[in-house]
Amino acid sequence: MPFIDPVIRSSIVLAVGLLVSMCLAKGSAALRHRLLAAALLASALVFPFSVALPEWSVTLPARTVAPPPAMTTPDAELVISSVAVPHPQPPTSQIRSRIGFVWLTGLLTAAGTLIAGLVRVSRAAARGRLVEDPRWLAILDIVARRYGLRRRIAICRTDSADLLATWGLVRPQVLVPDHSRNWTTERVHVVLGHELAHIRRRDWVVQICAETLRAILWFNPLVWMICRRLRRESEQACDDEVLGLGVDGRDYAAHLLELARQCRRSGSSWASAIPMAHPSTLERRIAAMLNPQLNRRVPSRSTIATLCIALVLVALPVAVLRARHAAPPALSALTDDVRDGVSPQAEVKPKQVKPVVNSDAPPHIVRVTPRAPAAPRRRSASAPLTGTIYDVSGGVLPGVQVTLVDANENTWTATSNASGRFELPSVSEGRYVLAVTLAGFRALRQDFELRNARDWDRAITLQVGELQETITVRDSRMSAPEPSVPLNQPVRIGGNVRAPRKVVDVRPIYPAAMREAGLTGDVPIEAIIGRDGTVSSVRVLSAQVHPDFAIAAVDAVRQWRFSPTLLNGVPVEVVIKVSVRFDLD
Repeated sequence: MPFIDPVIRSSIVLAVGLLVSMCLAKGSAALRHRLLAAALLASALVFPFSVALPEWSVTLPARTVAPPPAMTTPDAELVISSVAVPHPQPPTSQIRSRIGFVWLTGLLTAAGTLIAGLVRVSRAAARGRLVEDPRWLAILDIVARRYGLRRRIAICRTDSADLLATWGLVRPQVLVPDHSRNWTTERVHVVLGHELAHIRRRDWVVQICAETLRAILWFNPLVWMICRRLRRESEQACDDEVLGLGVDGRDYAAHLLELARQCRRSGSSWASAIPMAHPSTLERRIAAMLNPQLNRRVPSRSTIATLCIALVLVALPVAVLRARHAAPPALSALTDDVRDGVSPQAEVKPKQVKPVVNSDAPPHIVRVTPRAPAAPRRRSASAPLTGTIYDVSGGVLPGVQVTLVDANENTWTATSNASGRFELPSVSEGRYVLAVTLAGFRALRQDFELRNARDWDRAITLQVGELQETITVRDSRMSAPEPSVPLNQPVRIGGNVRAPRKVVDVRPIYPAAMREAGLTGDVPIEAIIGRDGTVSSVRVLSAQVHPDFAIAAVDAVRQWRFSPTLLNGVPVEVVIKVSVRFDLD
């Protein structure tokens, strides 16, 4: 069949790409994703290469020819009469038509599914509403600048509760579900960081091209395997980009689990988009983001170009190479005569010998292996480590203490200037730990490796710190509780953060049943102070707390009111941790 040959040849390229990606298990997800995409591109080029380029024929040695025993007739000639050789006539046209019908049916089914998914996503985006919330737009602008994106990106809130994805080529859009209006600032930052990473990497275009190739070669299991791995590596590469923004891995995992719970139907219905919380990849992605030793480097352009060139050099000989055996002279003359179905009459004179082809002799095989290009050498580098420190609103932070420690416990320190820039002395390639601290913000500890040239210029975003308050509720065993109103604790805040101030304080009431039983206990609580100063959510951090104590503490904390927490003059949410102590005299 004429179409089987290019399919087999393209499968060779796909198998090479899949095997190399498995060998790069310790490399970064971004590198494996680019390698798989290059393998799909090279396999798609096999057919046009085989049609447009001339064949590269390699002539193999002819099979061994052995003469038959001498046949002599002293008085007469030996005459070999002609023998008719009928041609077999298998119904090849019927087989081709059936195979073509099966392939066309599979193509139409796969292509129809892909087109239906694109139409459904476009309709959901058309019915959606553009997000004009200043908080979302500010975070979008910050993340876009961090990624170097200059294109206009729209955020569309749809009516679907399970659609959280990115799609679009010329005008990319981030599609968020209807319940996203209740998200916290930290969750918005995480989601936009992940989705804008897809846009910067152009993952949607790569995935749609891969799905198109899978629709054409729907019968090839290698294409299905690579498409599945391509989507998985794409999500993990974007997770690495979000962690590079300074997001803590445990916080990111918690947000991802919550998003998967809220968008639990995501993945099957929106295959034409790039869903963030795909349930089939959650376990592997969470394990990766919690592994500090994982390689998260972004491959350089030269590395990507080398991969593409290497796979194209593999596809070229696979597409044009043809091997043929050289036929013996006697056999070639005989085959020319029997091509019409009848062998000629041959007369053998006495003592004449006619060569006979020994078909049992093993053929000689010549293999031609293309040589892959040599990997470029990487030179060692040494340069000052510089960077800029921001807060979550995009403002720069002066006076931030920066500490760098290498594997030999050598330490360098610096302080950011008025424009948020810091500069450490020249350091060479290797692994380092960077610690960043500023009062009022969460301390950041980042483990990274200096390898590429751009690694020496860092961009760091600090999150607003948590508040801590401890309350002791003390009561006598038989008398009425003695009120003890704690003073508002001052919070050391630096940069442009103004700490909240408690304006409404409600004291917890000692449960009567617990007081009569003589029981005491501690209730650790974590609450979120909203932008308007109200307590939006309260949760108990320990399961070893009596329910009566927990209810009394939570009821009191829910009624607290604070002045808004301001970051650069804009209200933001902040986490407060409260420890309520129920004690008896």
